[in-house]
Amino acid sequence: MNVDGSYKFFYEQSDGQKREETAELKASAADPEVQAISVSGSYEYTDNDGKRYLVTYTADENGYRPMVKQL
Repeated sequence: MNVDGSYKFFYEQSDGQKREETAELKASAADPEVQAISVSGSYEYTDNDGKRYLVTYTADENGYRPMVKQL
Protein backbone atom coordinates (compact mmCIF):
# COMPACT_ATOMS: atom_id res chain seq x y z
CA MET A 1 0.00 0.00 0.00
CA ASN A 2 1.25 3.45 -0.88
CA VAL A 3 1.31 6.46 1.43
CA ASP A 4 -1.78 7.89 -0.32
CA GLY A 5 -3.79 4.70 0.38
CA SER A 6 -3.54 3.35 -3.17
CA TYR A 7 -2.28 -0.08 -4.15
CA LYS A 8 -1.89 -2.34 -7.16
CA PHE A 9 -1.13 -6.04 -7.49
CA PHE A 10 -1.13 -8.86 -10.03
CA TYR A 11 -0.51 -12.57 -9.87
CA GLU A 12 -0.88 -15.63 -12.06
CA GLN A 13 -1.04 -19.17 -10.71
CA SER A 14 0.46 -22.23 -12.37
CA ASP A 15 -3.04 -23.42 -13.38
CA GLY A 16 -3.62 -20.23 -15.41
CA GLN A 17 -5.82 -18.41 -12.91
CA LYS A 18 -5.03 -14.68 -12.82
CA ARG A 19 -5.97 -11.75 -10.63
CA GLU A 20 -5.16 -8.05 -10.70
CA GLU A 21 -6.47 -5.19 -8.61
CA THR A 22 -5.96 -1.45 -8.26
CA ALA A 23 -7.28 0.82 -5.53
CA GLU A 24 -7.20 4.54 -4.91
CA LEU A 25 -8.80 7.09 -2.64
CA LYS A 26 -11.18 9.47 -4.38
CA ALA A 27 -13.47 12.26 -3.27
CA SER A 28 -16.89 10.88 -2.40
CA ALA A 29 -19.66 11.81 -4.84
CA ALA A 30 -21.96 12.50 -1.89
CA ASP A 31 -19.47 14.71 -0.05
CA PRO A 32 -16.32 15.87 -1.89
CA GLU A 33 -14.58 16.49 1.44
CA VAL A 34 -14.82 12.79 2.32
CA GLN A 35 -12.39 10.27 0.82
CA ALA A 36 -13.81 6.96 -0.45
CA ILE A 37 -11.83 3.97 -1.67
CA SER A 38 -12.40 2.84 -5.25
CA VAL A 39 -11.21 -0.65 -6.19
CA SER A 40 -11.18 -2.12 -9.68
CA GLY A 41 -9.77 -5.33 -10.99
CA SER A 42 -10.28 -8.62 -12.73
CA TYR A 43 -9.75 -12.31 -12.33
CA GLU A 44 -9.88 -15.34 -14.63
CA TYR A 45 -10.79 -18.87 -13.68
CA THR A 46 -11.85 -22.20 -15.16
CA ASP A 47 -14.99 -23.89 -13.83
CA ASN A 48 -15.48 -27.63 -13.23
CA ASP A 49 -16.72 -28.10 -16.82
CA GLY A 50 -13.54 -26.57 -18.26
CA LYS A 51 -15.17 -23.26 -19.25
CA ARG A 52 -12.96 -20.22 -18.76
CA TYR A 53 -14.35 -16.94 -17.38
CA LEU A 54 -13.14 -13.37 -16.96
CA VAL A 55 -14.68 -11.30 -14.18
CA THR A 56 -14.03 -7.55 -14.14
CA TYR A 57 -15.28 -5.51 -11.22
CA THR A 58 -15.49 -2.16 -9.53
CA ALA A 59 -16.15 -1.73 -5.82
CA ASP A 60 -16.71 1.71 -4.36
CA GLU A 61 -19.23 3.74 -2.40
CA ASN A 62 -21.90 2.53 -4.87
CA GLY A 63 -21.27 -1.16 -4.12
CA TYR A 64 -19.67 -4.11 -5.88
CA ARG A 65 -20.36 -4.29 -9.63
CA PRO A 66 -19.00 -7.35 -11.42
CA MET A 67 -19.22 -8.16 -15.13
CA VAL A 68 -18.68 -11.79 -16.20
CA LYS A 69 -17.58 -12.90 -19.66
CA GLN A 70 -17.04 -16.46 -20.84
CA LEU A 71 -13.77 -16.70 -22.76
